Amino acid sequence: MPIPKPTRPAKRLLLRDVVFAKLRDAIVSGQLQPGETIGESDVESWANASRTPVREAIDRLAAVGLVDVLPQRGTLVAALDPRRASSSFSLLGELLAVSSRIVVPATTVSQRDAVVRRTRSVRSATELIAEDGVFDALVGVIGNPRLRQAWDELVPHVLRTWTLAPEHMPSMDELDLDGFAAAVADGDGDHAEAVLRRWFDAHDAHPRTVLGARAQETI
Repeated sequence: MPIPKPTRPAKRLLLRDVVFAKLRDAIVSGQLQPGETIGESDVESWANASRTPVREAIDRLAAVGLVDVLPQRGTLVAALDPRRASSSFSLLGELLAVSSRIVVPATTVSQRDAVVRRTRSVRSATELIAEDGVFDALVGVIGNPRLRQAWDELVPHVLRTWTLAPEHMPSMDELDLDGFAAAVADGDGDHAEAVLRRWFDAHDAHPRTVLGARAQETI
């Protein structure tokens, strides 16, 4: 398989996490295409890692649905699944809306300022949910480990679909970025939630009642 060339040496600390992140990013970006075989020995050489952390990383990728481990066929990059991406996007919206209502009023001025600065620089939906994006920063401010875990597992499916099938990327037209920034700056959780719901609901193919229950369980 054409493993992407490393841009910098892999860290020795928590190498399984480094390998996982590298493979995840290669899958999300399309460097590793759906159906492509991932050879463990290739990954070991690419990541300068031993077999154990590579296998642990692949097990994690399989657990979140980014690869399929098949008997006698090895590890394959999972097929693109727009329906799963749509479901993940809807759940991300519910998680973020509920969390914003609860947490935004309790954030510090400096935390709000950090989110507001990112909000004002956004130009695409990808920039909202990507690592270090607006919503990723808000998840960091919220500081709930269960929310962070759910976020990190759902986002790759959404970004991967938007990258490989951009027709599935939602429009920014319905998102009031100025209103969201103002709500965060003012510590107005209700307004922040309302702005987020309007945008996510405009692209939501899943009943809010079901997603809301799952979001409350996570938070």
